[in-house]
Amino acid sequence: MKIHGLAALLVLVAGTAFAQRDALIDHTDKWNLFSKFEVSITEIDESSSALAGLSVGGLLNDRLGLGLAGHALIDNASTRSSNLRSIGALDFWYGGAYLEYVFGSENLVYATVDALIGGGRLEVDDVFGNSYANNLFVAEPGINLMVNITETFMFGLGVSYRFVEGSDLADIRDQDLSGWTGNAFFRFTQF
Repeated sequence: MKIHGLAALLVLVAGTAFAQRDALIDHTDKWNLFSKFEVSITEIDESSSALAGLSVGGLLNDRLGLGLAGHALIDNASTRSSNLRSIGALDFWYGGAYLEYVFGSENLVYATVDALIGGGRLEVDDVFGNSYANNLFVAEPGINLMVNITETFMFGLGVSYRFVEGSDLADIRDQDLSGWTGNAFFRFTQF
């Protein structure tokens, strides 16, 4: 009886030692690096404005993207306030963690959903020469339609909504910085 118990214990220990470990990500998964260059059209304080953006990170199995992203105002945004000057290029920017899920990347045309969650900054001057700055929380979920130009080069169009929290200026509120954005971008991946 002791021999059978010892043999069973030995088989159990040996089986456990040679068993493959379960993991969310293992050595058979494929990681690609990506970079995404984008231009966006949006409204800031009811003024049409252009933003430039860059996202970089890793793409797991051509499905899940994880990385960092940033966007900055690249033109001047007029304000409705008679007390404030226009928001200048690079005076409004934000960045943070970038998440993306890709649906059907093996197809010529496919969709993705993404989100940027992070922080940013708004700097603006009043007509008397005083400067004001606010640190902001920004969350921007979006949906995109992409076309595979080559295996490593994609073109996409998308729409997103930028939620902004943290502007304490009386003349520029959170809802003046929040809004819909139309995006056009190129994405490169490396195998």
